[in-house]
Amino acid sequence: HKEAGIPGGFLNLALLYLEVHNFDEAERRCRESLRISSALGLAQLVAENHSTLGDIVMTRGQLDEAESYYQRALEEARRLSTVSEEMGAQKRLARLYLRKGRHDDARAAIEEASRLARQVGSRYEHAQTEEIFGELQAAGNQSSEAVDHFERAASLYATLSKYRLSAACFAKAGLACPGAGGN
Repeated sequence: HKEAGIPGGFLNLALLYLEVHNFDEAERRCRESLRISSALGLAQLVAENHSTLGDIVMTRGQLDEAESYYQRALEEARRLSTVSEEMGAQKRLARLYLRKGRHDDARAAIEEASRLARQVGSRYEHAQTEEIFGELQAAGNQSSEAVDHFERAASLYATLSKYRLSAACFAKAGLACPGAGGN
């Protein structure tokens, strides 16, 4: 966010505070970034702030408020034709809908994110969408399909040297299998 100056700096601080679980300070910095970026007409930064505020309130279990922020981020990304922001908003919405038990909405969001990932040729984004597809299948008790998605995600992450993420997906695949975890 170097190009965005002060509001970008506030957003970077918010992300750091979010990383260390200081949610109040993260929210305060993000709101300051949103206020300044809105006043300056920095639309992409406005979208990023909405996504980050959604992440912050989601960690607090405020799912309806998170959905509102993610929807605003998605609307702004579409208005700007910013594919990366749209993918991010769709992935966030998919996970949120999963938490809310809205599996059809989760499927629609992750299918759109997956389409966008293929459109731009991003293997990292494709890996993330495969992982979320796996979470969706696991939530629907479709073990075999979940394992397939988790294994595809793990393989993609490994080709990108994202070994921790790859291992996490293999662990999720194991947990998705009925009777897994004992032998």
